[in-house]
Amino acid sequence: MSRIAGVLIAVALAAGSLAVHWNDLSSQSSIAQLATVVVGLGAFVTISTLSRIGHARVLERSLLEVRELSERLRDLSELDPLTGLYNLRSFYEAVTAAIAGAEAGGTEVSLVVADLDNFKSLNDSFGHQFGDTILIETANVFARCGGVGARAARLGGDEFALLLPGASRPAAVEIARAIEAELQRVKIDEHQPATLGSFGIGTYPADGGTAQLLFAAADSRMYGEKHRRKTASLSALGNASWKVFVRAGRALGGGFAADQALRAVAAAAREEFALTACVIKIDARGQHRMTAVAAADDALL
Repeated sequence: MSRIAGVLIAVALAAGSLAVHWNDLSSQSSIAQLATVVVGLGAFVTISTLSRIGHARVLERSLLEVRELSERLRDLSELDPLTGLYNLRSFYEAVTAAIAGAEAGGTEVSLVVADLDNFKSLNDSFGHQFGDTILIETANVFARCGGVGARAARLGGDEFALLLPGASRPAAVEIARAIEAELQRVKIDEHQPATLGSFGIGTYPADGGTAQLLFAAADSRMYGEKHRRKTASLSALGNASWKVFVRAGRALGGGFAADQALRAVAAAAREEFALTACVIKIDARGQHRMTAVAAADDALL
C-alpha cells in the first residue's frame, strides 16, 4: 500500500508540473522540474523495492528462528534431556493412542517397564557422571531392542519403558529378555556395571483398556519380580552363610590347630561365596578406574 501511495503522489506531482509548464515545456526550468520528478519517482521505486526484499529476508530469517525455537520447545516438552527418549507425559499419550489404534484394528499392545537394580549404589559410589553414563547406555539398549514401531521412554530416575504396538505378551517377554541380555553386555570404561533390570509387562486387552491399567499391571509385575529376586538373593545368602557357619563350627570343634581351622573357614568361604577384591582409583577429574586384583580362588585373597 505504501508503494502504491508513493507512486500515485509522484504521478500527481508530475501531472501538476506538466500542467504548470504546459505552455513552456522547452524551458530549462520545466525540464529540470520534470527531471526531478522522474528521478525521484525512480529512486522511490528502487529504494522501496530493495527495502521490501530486505524486509522479506528478515521476515524469512525470523520465521526460521521461530520454527527452530518451536521445535526445540517441543523436544523439551516431549523428550528426556539426558537420554533423548520420550518422557513420561509424551509416552503416556503414545500409549493411549496405541490402545485406541489397537481397539480399532483388533490387535494387541504390550508395555514393558523396567528399573535398574542397584543403580543408586553405583551412582552414590562412583558419582553422577558414571550414573548418567549408565542411564544413557541403558536408553540406547531400549531404543535399539524395540524394533520397528516401538517407542522407548525414560519415565524418571532409573525407570524405563518400551511401547510395543501389535505385540502379544509372549513377544514382549522375548524382547524383555533381549534387553536384559544386552544390559549384561554393557560396559562402562571397559568395566561391566553391576546393574541389571527388573521387568514387568502389561498387555492390551488382557490387562485392561487404558494406559493407566497397563502401567498398573506392568508395575505390579515389575515390583513382584524385584521382590522375588531380592528374596532369592537373601535366601541364597542365608543358606551359604549357614553352610559356612556349620563348616567353621566343625573345624573349630574338631581338634584342629588354629592355622588349620582358619584355612578350613577360608576354604568354606571361597566355596560358598563369589569373592573379588578390587582397587578403585579416582583421579583429579573424578573419573574412576576399577581393577580386579584378586579372585576367590587366588591365594592372596
